[in-house]
Amino acid sequence: MTLRPERERVTVDEQTNETPDWPFELADPVARLGQPSQVFRIPRSHAARKTISGLVLIIGGILANYVYWIVLNGQVIVEHLLFLVLFGPIVTGFGLIYAAFRDRGLWVLIYPMGILRWQRGEVVTFPWQEIREITFHRVVETAKAKRAVGPDGELITVWLPITKEGSRSLGSHLILRRMDAADAILPSSISNYAKLCQAVQEETFRVMWPEAWNRFLEGKRVHFGPLAASFSGLHRDSEFLDWAELEDVQISTGRLKIRSRLLKRPWIEVPLENVDNPHVLIALMIRAPIEVRRALDAEQ
Repeated sequence: MTLRPERERVTVDEQTNETPDWPFELADPVARLGQPSQVFRIPRSHAARKTISGLVLIIGGILANYVYWIVLNGQVIVEHLLFLVLFGPIVTGFGLIYAAFRDRGLWVLIYPMGILRWQRGEVVTFPWQEIREITFHRVVETAKAKRAVGPDGELITVWLPITKEGSRSLGSHLILRRMDAADAILPSSISNYAKLCQAVQEETFRVMWPEAWNRFLEGKRVHFGPLAASFSGLHRDSEFLDWAELEDVQISTGRLKIRSRLLKRPWIEVPLENVDNPHVLIALMIRAPIEVRRALDAEQ
């Protein structure tokens, strides 16, 4: 998969207007494609800092085990406290070291026609037109969907701002998957992660939304992992929610929760990581009730 260069060049770096100090492997792609519109990277000090922190926690955990089993002769303490004190630091330390190794040397370049991901000598491109789905992993909570609306009420973009992540050691990450099933991980340890997530959601929405909306208007189901949306309502297996009964949707405790006007509890809860393209799903949940009411009024 390749990106085609645009004629117009835009030079935008995250912090300054200067050209970043590219790895030499990026020199050729950048020369062919032009300057990217946005640049994201794992800071050079990130891997070292996480590795040192991980080693300190592991050594601290080993010392705690020594004191407890050898010096104190394994005196009985509350079970969950025992696990936290003796094994919590060790597990967290290994998690930090793993995350440091996984993320080191990552660069992400945003172009009008797609995204370029470089890590330790490997260059992978994901044209926006070829991205089939995006999913959020270890994201606990997002704010209400942000949207831009055109003069006729049409949705121009919808994106979800991440407000809480589930793991301090491993962080959260966004996964992009192409039509050929190739995928790319964008971890939260990358600089300006919130801005990167916004850019990816806005660009993929621009491509995915027209197709999803046309399928919806044709009466077909639009699938989002275990959930689907059609002109009649929302579906999950044999369960169904009419658009007229839809009250709200929120993402909290790592789950996408859809509420019905007729129920006190959520109609359905789904782990967010199982939902494909949640920004497009929420856009449909914003627009579908309006379109259905409009169609019903036209029939009367």
